[in-house]
Amino acid sequence: MFPGRSYRTYLFRLRHSSCREILYRLKQELLTIRLRKLSCDKRRLDATVKLPSEDLRIDRLELPDFLFNTDDAIVQRLLEGGSFTLNGDRQAIEQFERASLGKFYADITIDRTSPDLRMLWEPARLQHITILLLYGLLKQPGAETVRVGEKAKEVIFHWLSKNPFLTGPHYISPMECGLRIPVFFYALKILEDLTPEQRREIIEAIYRHAWLVSKRLSLFSSLGNHTICECIGLIFAGSIFRALPTGRNWLERGYELLSDEVRHQILDDGGPAEQSLAYHRFVLDLCWLAVGFLKKNKLYACEDVISRLLSGEQFLESFRDHDGPFPAIGDSDDGMAIAPGIEPCIKISQCRSVRV
Repeated sequence: MFPGRSYRTYLFRLRHSSCREILYRLKQELLTIRLRKLSCDKRRLDATVKLPSEDLRIDRLELPDFLFNTDDAIVQRLLEGGSFTLNGDRQAIEQFERASLGKFYADITIDRTSPDLRMLWEPARLQHITILLLYGLLKQPGAETVRVGEKAKEVIFHWLSKNPFLTGPHYISPMECGLRIPVFFYALKILEDLTPEQRREIIEAIYRHAWLVSKRLSLFSSLGNHTICECIGLIFAGSIFRALPTGRNWLERGYELLSDEVRHQILDDGGPAEQSLAYHRFVLDLCWLAVGFLKKNKLYACEDVISRLLSGEQFLESFRDHDGPFPAIGDSDDGMAIAPGIEPCIKISQCRSVRV
């Protein structure tokens, strides 16, 4: 059972669920029981989620194109240990995280006294690493780019060592796992001085994150922007492991769900199903990230998705006053698809291409 949800919530869901959804929810509960056992037995876990040794085709994949608008001051703050998070009681957040470390994710108790989990999850999306990686790639080689790369490497391996697979609060939501996978991919493509052991550690993180996402997809009544985030992870991981049946399944499933959700999340008039302009921008950016990556690597033409995304862009533009911000219509959690100051490249004429 998802931490923090009451039985009343589940009873309400059951009354409004189809037989297929009820069966899916039961399978999810059985999966949780299985994963709890695996988390206590490293040998069984390694045998179940075994990293393949075959050619992963990472070198043949290119980074998507980005619009990079992050200034030196933000990069400097990240170099000094900063990250992106929501406002909140830092002491309470750190105390909760310390108490949760090492626990199986579904056994973490969340109640009214717990801090907002988004305060923990936001920095664990590792989007500050994305900024460092792309900043270092854009700058002329020198002492500063070396420093930026070393900081990115330090942060990513610190996070991996602190958050073993299936333990701690950062594996509760498959959406959060999906959003981390592209960051791991950027690290593999951009960091040039990784040891074979470090490279394998990141590849293992991608594989395990994608495996977990594929088993815990947000489907049926849970379909929404969470599902899009999970699709992003499956698309990136599936592309990396596409030489294997598992990887091909992730890629195909990710794109199939993305195509379906684009039609679900973006209405026929281009408007947002969630009735929020902020979430509309979030969903559009996630989809453009996937489309840019897939087209750049000639994996999918994406024409059916692109036409819907363009309709969504036109709808958003109709609310913009000249070049100003969009009005605050609907709710927002201030989440970013890639990172603050970094957007997927939508129009070729606007691109500041980032290439390896």
